[in-house]
Amino acid sequence: MENSSIITELLSDYHNLLTQRIKQYGFFVEEIIKKFQSLLEKEEKDNKETSNRFNVLHFFGISETVHSQLLGFFLDPHASHGQGDLFLKEFVNSLNINYDGGSKWFVTVETERIDILIRRNYPHSAIIIENKSNNASDQENQIYRYWHRAIYSKNKDWASSDTYRIIYLTSNHWKKPNENTLLRPDGWGLKYPNLPERVPLKQLEWQFNNQIREWLEKCAELLPENNNR
Repeated sequence: MENSSIITELLSDYHNLLTQRIKQYGFFVEEIIKKFQSLLEKEEKDNKETSNRFNVLHFFGISETVHSQLLGFFLDPHASHGQGDLFLKEFVNSLNINYDGGSKWFVTVETERIDILIRRNYPHSAIIIENKSNNASDQENQIYRYWHRAIYSKNKDWASSDTYRIIYLTSNHWKKPNENTLLRPDGWGLKYPNLPERVPLKQLEWQFNNQIREWLEKCAELLPENNNR
């Protein structure tokens, strides 16, 4: 009889505790839903006032390759924009790399599978731009191969210089490079025993509506006043 009373009391305590926890979790979930609804309402309001969701490029289905070509067009000093190295110089300087005081810079697009490569021979410098404007998936060892091809194979002593950058360019801040794209390919450890297991150069995470927009806006301020293109 005594044991039965103890069990009944324990079950009652458990039931009360469970009820309390359910109420707490219910309140927690309700708060999350309220905050999410508030964010949705704010986004709707912002979109109504500024049309920040609208992007005319969505109507044309522009591929990542075309995005790279557009960027390459601005960066190319010999392109028909007629501004020489204005865009390229501002871009390089924004990365805290001294544009002047060396040999000629070269810009290539979709060469050796690298979306955009900006380089010079002396002092050896390389800026790799991996364009993920359409949120394409990262390929296995992709960035590692680019680092090895454009930087390490050209200058084994690359780490002693501050003239190398890898830019991971996206249209959304949540898009990040996955770990597999940064790792050394299988079998390379035997072929190249001195190679690190992971890309040793930190990637700069850029967005089109942030760093690229700021770069273009700064360049626009430097254009001749009568240039309306």
